[in-house]
Amino acid sequence: MFKMSRTFVVLLIIILVIAGYFFAYRPFSDYLKVQKIRSIDAWVESYYSANDRYPTTQEFATQFPSLNVNDFSYYDGGSTSPSGFVLGYDLSAQRSFAYGYNSPRLFDNGYYQVEECDRWKDLGFKAHPGPFVYMMPMSLEAEFDAGTVNAFANNSVGKALLTGLLHPRLVGYGDDRQVYVLSGKDVYLYQVQFTPSMQLVSPKKIGTTLSACPAGYSDTGKTN
Repeated sequence: MFKMSRTFVVLLIIILVIAGYFFAYRPFSDYLKVQKIRSIDAWVESYYSANDRYPTTQEFATQFPSLNVNDFSYYDGGSTSPSGFVLGYDLSAQRSFAYGYNSPRLFDNGYYQVEECDRWKDLGFKAHPGPFVYMMPMSLEAEFDAGTVNAFANNSVGKALLTGLLHPRLVGYGDDRQVYVLSGKDVYLYQVQFTPSMQLVSPKKIGTTLSACPAGYSDTGKTN
């Protein structure tokens, strides 16, 4: 009888330990990870507010050198002056308190991603600002640090169309006759003139980029 009682107690302890791991420790560990992601995302968005671009992967790694690469990942969206990012992290399972959107991978339902918030949604953009806009037969490129917008055709040397801009970005209007140009926080709509040579003319200021994410922003999976 005593041996049976002792065996029962041992089994009960084992069951309680396993239950505690799955129903207490793992959820709590995931909760702490979500809070960390929130603070990391806040830093990334604040970086954009101060610099008109998102941090590069290298800058991110310098800021957070101790992050476990098996649990967290950061991609800067390309170009030397990123206009977007993807911040990924792994939870032990899908969680109602997770931050971002669930992006399940093979045998991993707890993977989530966070992307840049839409600071430009009230301006009617069909895409987020970036360094390039293609307008057949030419393309426009914004040189972020040089403050210029150049035109290229068939790998030719670029022709400067605009100069003296502050951290310029481009957004296609939806046709080849107009283009949005961001200079710092200011947003302008330019007319594209192709003949006798390509020019950007008749700028019209249409608004400014928000200095922070919209309150309660939820697009691309961010929840506050």
